Amino acid sequence: MTLPIAEISYWQTTVNLAKLRNSRPLPEHSDVVILGGGITGLSTACWLQQAGIHFVLLDQNWIGSGASSRNAGLLLAGTAEHFVRLVAAVGISEAKILWDYSIKNNSLLEDFIFQNKIDCDFRKEGSLFIASSESEANELLESVKLLRQNGYGSEWLNRKELRNLFHTELYENFGGARFYEKDATFNPAKLVYGMGELLLKQRARLFPGVKVHTISETNDGVTIQTSRGQLDCHMLVLAANGYASFLHPYFQQKIEPVRGQVIATKPVSKTIPPMAMLTNFGYEYWQQTPGRQFIMGGMRWSAEEADVGKLEEKPDPKLRENLQNFLNSAFADFRPFTFTHNWTGIMGFSVDGFPIIGKLPGRNTILTAGGYTGHGMSFGFLSGKILAGIIKSGKTEENIQLFSPGRFLV
Repeated sequence: MTLPIAEISYWQTTVNLAKLRNSRPLPEHSDVVILGGGITGLSTACWLQQAGIHFVLLDQNWIGSGASSRNAGLLLAGTAEHFVRLVAAVGISEAKILWDYSIKNNSLLEDFIFQNKIDCDFRKEGSLFIASSESEANELLESVKLLRQNGYGSEWLNRKELRNLFHTELYENFGGARFYEKDATFNPAKLVYGMGELLLKQRARLFPGVKVHTISETNDGVTIQTSRGQLDCHMLVLAANGYASFLHPYFQQKIEPVRGQVIATKPVSKTIPPMAMLTNFGYEYWQQTPGRQFIMGGMRWSAEEADVGKLEEKPDPKLRENLQNFLNSAFADFRPFTFTHNWTGIMGFSVDGFPIIGKLPGRNTILTAGGYTGHGMSFGFLSGKILAGIIKSGKTEENIQLFSPGRFLV
């Protein structure tokens, strides 16, 4: 008998995101309004709260219910591309800026989690980027050399070493792997829930279920027409990532929505190393939770147009089947798998692969952060701190010139 698969994020079943709200009426004015309750919006809110700046956070759905709690729960340094490929595309200096930014983001987030005692199953056990072919193995080997040359600790494990690490027969398609010790896994829904809960304890104003109709700049700031009335503010933060182009015309042709798909299994008896794992140039990725469930995402390459531009949240049965087949093949010793959940998340991919962070061109009252191109958890938390810093002092000490929204005007 095949049990029905729930089309909801497994992570979201571990918390009640509906509790992230307050009963107060929507105010008519606020110093700052944040649109988007994902990792970037919540981070911005946390840092504004710490600075004593009044804000209102709005989301059209439940706070934290978007891609920030619908991913695979991997916290990774760098970008989706192998480092050697990234360097070939953008140059070593810009590649290092991206890696340094993500490493600082991840360290900052780790500190925040432990300082605020957020229980999100955070495990800093490193990551394995596993070669799926000889050509990928060559790229990974070159990436390890280049990473080490530039001060990033990274190791190469050959197939025998990888097999010894897994303590089981290794999938025939797997070659060696690049190991990076600073990466982590976690439960993303517990993370955003913990951030929201922390804010509510400090009487922050979080409003889910509010749709934004129009945004217009005024002499005094910004006016937002919503499904619950008009709201005026001095500064507006757009933290909608994949949905940004629906809020402001600036983002059209700059950030495109891309749908990712993930599956979850029932707990299995055997275990793999508690690391973040990726293969096939990052198109497949997974972890095994502390409860021994497998969480796996990817296979966009097998979808029509790689699910670029897709906003439909209903999972694609073909991708689900491909993900299931991968797990059954790669971890044959763990069968039979029982698949319990299948869900999607809408990411935001920038047209040039770099995040977009800062003030919109020619506007001093609207800030944004997004376009993380599939690595929102590795860029969004630091981005929120940067936006809060700009609001507080008008500047940031971080090197974000490469991510400037004004770069598209050059």
